[in-house]
Amino acid sequence: MCERMKSLNELKKEIAKNFKEYEKTGTKQWNYKTAAMDLQRQIGSLVEYVMQMETERFPKLSKEDLKEKIAHELADIIADVTFTAHDLDIDLE
Repeated sequence: MCERMKSLNELKKEIAKNFKEYEKTGTKQWNYKTAAMDLQRQIGSLVEYVMQMETERFPKLSKEDLKEKIAHELADIIADVTFTAHDLDIDLE
């Protein structure tokens, strides 16, 4: 049976809960400023992997490995954007 798809607001709450758990590991408090700074890093990594798909200038990884890395960066970007919306009380829907 197919699971019901989560709404953006449900996803936003789940991501916010997970990000707040980071604080228990000793990292600095996660807030919209932290997420915005992390977003820049995630986008930089995404661009690097996309460039590797198109050029030989960078260390060679398989297309499948690059796709996996790109998927990870995209997920992190979605999480940062969604958490920022939560922390600033912005309705994405």
